[in-house]
Amino acid sequence: MSSLRDVAIPPMKNDVVFEELCLDLWRKKYQDSNAQLNGRPGQKQEGVDIFGRICGTSKWFGVQCKVCIKTNLTENDVQIEIQKALQFNPKLSEYIFVTTSSRDEKLQEFARLQTQENLKRDGFSVTILFWDDIELELKKEEYLDIFIRYYRDSFIKSENFGMSIGKLVEISLGVGETTDTRYEFMIGKIPRLEKDVDGHGLNYFKGTYFIVNLNDRKFETFPIPCYPTDIEILFQSKRDTRMICKWLNKIKNIDELIYGKEERHIQMITTEEWQEEWEFLKE
Repeated sequence: MSSLRDVAIPPMKNDVVFEELCLDLWRKKYQDSNAQLNGRPGQKQEGVDIFGRICGTSKWFGVQCKVCIKTNLTENDVQIEIQKALQFNPKLSEYIFVTTSSRDEKLQEFARLQTQENLKRDGFSVTILFWDDIELELKKEEYLDIFIRYYRDSFIKSENFGMSIGKLVEISLGVGETTDTRYEFMIGKIPRLEKDVDGHGLNYFKGTYFIVNLNDRKFETFPIPCYPTDIEILFQSKRDTRMICKWLNKIKNIDELIYGKEERHIQMITTEEWQEEWEFLKE
């Protein structure tokens, strides 16, 4: 279970990252993986930074995100965006204004009164969520993955205790422009502590990387650079082994892959490269 009750989560200061955080939260909250950021900077956005549908219904929601660093959110700030959002197409059922400001009773009352007036005219409800509210959401068990994604540096780093860490990834392989094979596996790192200076016993494996082919229940360690013979027992064919080996070697920093959020990858070769590989594999 998540135990973040006593963890203080600092409010974000970057507008772009704050929008991405809110997008991830509302995709999960309203079960809409197709929720999107609205347009791009500089385009007319009708007071809406994020839009989507509420839990599979035909009702649309809009989210406006505002980072407040030196000044707090005001009623006028909200009112301006509400007027814009009334023009959003299709019509919104719910409008959420999310800010990094601290919770304010007057603004909460303002949102309630705006909702009351809007609903009289068949308009949308208005909710203002403050950083206090976002912090509470991030501490919930169901949003733990989002908290880790944006605040991973707040955690005790497991590698400092010699704990291995792995990441599930998917890789699609193919020749030309068409993928023909896909693997799901875990790629990870066995960390080496500063005090681990010898190469005996447990320390022999520390500092190396590993791949676990979950489908075939096979495991192998590999160095950097990786050679096909290091991982040849893991995959269905020599071609796949060589392609995955090439993919591993072209990654500039495997640690960033392991600790990053990208999960799906593609490795392609040209028809000419495949012909050369085929000639090599026949030898």
